[in-house]
Amino acid sequence: MHASDRPGLDHADCRPESAGWWGVWIIMLGDATAFISLVFGFFFYWTTRSDFPPAGSQRLTPSTQEPAPSVLRFETVQRQS
Repeated sequence: MHASDRPGLDHADCRPESAGWWGVWIIMLGDATAFISLVFGFFFYWTTRSDFPPAGSQRLTPSTQEPAPSVLRFETVQRQS
């Protein structure tokens, strides 16, 4: 049974007239715009600069990747307990 199938509840939350429906689309549009801007910026600098990424910048190495799985494992263990 869906929550909106209960008697006395309004079905406006499922229609485009609802503020939440529009809010989700606006947030998703903003997130997509930010992501596309980052990807565009990377390729823009990659094509215009011969030394991109600049010397001395931190590159992704196994030592910089290691903390992420450790944090995820720790959070999973904490949630299961």
